[in-house]
Amino acid sequence: MNNNLKAVDLSICHRLLYPSIPVMVVSSTKDKTSAMLAVSVIVISNAPPLLGISISPHHTTYRTIRSSKSFTISLFDAKSIPLLKILARKQGYKRKDKLSESGFHKEITPKLKTIAPKEAIAILECKVLRDLRVGDHRFLISRIISATASNDFKGYWRYKDYNPILYIGSTTGFLFCKVFRTEKIGFLTKSFIQSR
Repeated sequence: MNNNLKAVDLSICHRLLYPSIPVMVVSSTKDKTSAMLAVSVIVISNAPPLLGISISPHHTTYRTIRSSKSFTISLFDAKSIPLLKILARKQGYKRKDKLSESGFHKEITPKLKTIAPKEAIAILECKVLRDLRVGDHRFLISRIISATASNDFKGYWRYKDYNPILYIGSTTGFLFCKVFRTEKIGFLTKSFIQSR
């Protein structure tokens, strides 16, 4: 073991996994459109295409997903940081349409006919298959029904137009940074970030 390593409090060990790409989770019913930012999202199967998301049962978005059984996952370019900051500061339980109230424009998705933000650079439509209790969170195993992306995605992101956002952690809400330059190093991409 590396002698330079120090013990990390287990209550904050998840922060070792930062930075990560934040996504917006949106779910809607006829009465409510809920939206939240999340970083605990993972692809758990390629065939069939399954996604897992860890979410607190106290979030309004979780309760909306539970009612609708579907949601969208959206990725954003750095140009959307100002709107994402507004969304991150708003409490969902007080709002009928957190997405619009944060300045985003809504569109109806092609397959599930649910809501997604027009400003997204990629959108995944998801249908919940299982809802599991995992510690103090819920883990939603969901099937990806449809995926759309900007022209910058050609089997992989080319990073010509897509300037990804990274969540670098914060004790006071979401703290973003943007990638301002990337370099190809073999099959890896080295990113240079700038705090926002």
